Amino acid sequence: MSERKQRGTDRKGRQKRKKDEEEDNEPEPEPTLPDGQKTYCVGGEWSCLESINEAISQCQEGDRIMIKPGRYNEKVQFSKDKLHITGVAGSREEIQITQGLVCNTVGGTIQDCTVFGGVDVETGTVSILNCLLQEAKYTLAVHAFAKPTLKNCLLEKARTACVYMFPDARGHLESNQLKGDASQSTTGVFADNATATFKKNQLDNFVTGVFIQGQSEGLLFDRNEIQNVTGTGIHITNGAKPHCKGNLIHCCQYYGMLIDKLSCPTIDKNTIQASKVMITKGCKATLKNNTITGRVVDENEINDPRMEAVY
Repeated sequence: MSERKQRGTDRKGRQKRKKDEEEDNEPEPEPTLPDGQKTYCVGGEWSCLESINEAISQCQEGDRIMIKPGRYNEKVQFSKDKLHITGVAGSREEIQITQGLVCNTVGGTIQDCTVFGGVDVETGTVSILNCLLQEAKYTLAVHAFAKPTLKNCLLEKARTACVYMFPDARGHLESNQLKGDASQSTTGVFADNATATFKKNQLDNFVTGVFIQGQSEGLLFDRNEIQNVTGTGIHITNGAKPHCKGNLIHCCQYYGMLIDKLSCPTIDKNTIQASKVMITKGCKATLKNNTITGRVVDENEINDPRMEAVY
């Protein structure tokens, strides 16, 4: 190869290498999110939004709201579908919503926050995760046909009931702590003809742990622990037909379980320690494979051996 051709080849090689280096050094283009997938920040030094409701009003379906530590003096109206609200702090106690939360969202989530004044689930399928709910008549109220999910939350300082399920309410509550104040006659769960699942929750220090009335057919109370109750652990009344299985009920001063007023529950594989079980006349309770160390009073004659309790 001639010297002239060699110089031309070297020059082209240098130009190509320079171009490749320039391309390598170019900054990565910022990713663009499609409409409906934006993130809004509320509170903190760099945010122009100081209100959670203001952020919700600007959001579209699928957006996210990140809440910085602070005290938010507002009643939050959670009304956008598939909206995700998350507290950004070292603990949920650092983010305080002071006037309650009203939920009318399908597929929305809120997590890692403290809500004073109660959560009212009017419609939809909100998920409430790792939140602290306190200081309300009902720390969680679920209305007809609403179907929330509540997981890993602490509910306390309710004036009447930690959880109140209105007729035809639904939902799934799992791995939560419900703490009462027995001196204020509070109830852990009040379910009025509701269809919901309560699973692996802990209820402590109530006058009544669980009160179930109305049909409540399809209501499942599964592997919960109820303790330190000054009245009755589970009271099933007014024709209710729930399924209670695998629960641990102990340290109840009056009844571990009371079944009255024509109720027909299924009581299966529960452990009721040192507490009396009372089944009043006219009730058709199915008891099987339970461990009961207290006295059992059944005012009904059991003619079918398949319905006889096994203790």
